[in-house]
Amino acid sequence: RGSLEGFRLGDYVRFEGYLRSPHVSRNPGGFDYANHLFRQGIDGLVYPHGAIAHLPQPGAMWSLANLVEPAREWIRRVFSKYLDGTSRALMLGFLLGDTDQLSETIFKLFQRTGTAHLLAVSGTNVWIVAGTFYLLLLLPLVRRVPRRVRALLTILVIVLFSFLTRNEPSVVRASLMAGLMLLGRVMWRPVDPLNSVGCAAVLILIVSPAHLFRPGFQ
Repeated sequence: RGSLEGFRLGDYVRFEGYLRSPHVSRNPGGFDYANHLFRQGIDGLVYPHGAIAHLPQPGAMWSLANLVEPAREWIRRVFSKYLDGTSRALMLGFLLGDTDQLSETIFKLFQRTGTAHLLAVSGTNVWIVAGTFYLLLLLPLVRRVPRRVRALLTILVIVLFSFLTRNEPSVVRASLMAGLMLLGRVMWRPVDPLNSVGCAAVLILIVSPAHLFRPGFQ
């Protein structure tokens, strides 16, 4: 980790190396490293040789992704302080989609019970966060907040949560859908759910066409 000191999302890195596929399990019942990396969205490994040049980009420091990174680290520190290993790994999976600390044994238990999807952030997480925040704005103490302001504040929370989970395709899709529906409330326009799905899919593919082949998008 020390070699990554000073790196930020959006910076450029230049090096030469070899791109290889991760090793699969060679023994029956053994640890499947390729599957472990695939769950984290990693399809290949790069083995660099020679010097690695760090090319900082001036605008990267002020990107939203970098601004929310301290919040991610704060959440991880709080979980590490009050929870043990397994509980911490599960909470990080439920909230942020980080399963790197989850043991293979625990993950297989979730697979066998058909609940492995709970360890990946998805549209359900977005609706829980957005719905909870919107309901809080309906409490008596803040009920006088105008309808449009409530919708705009909820959209802001959704955007922050999407970046907090590092913009997983399923989260981005649900965030766009929720944002479009709330935007309809702001503009006093009816919103069709199927149109929201289609619009979210088009916007995602315009930014990153490769998402078409990822299970999270499909």
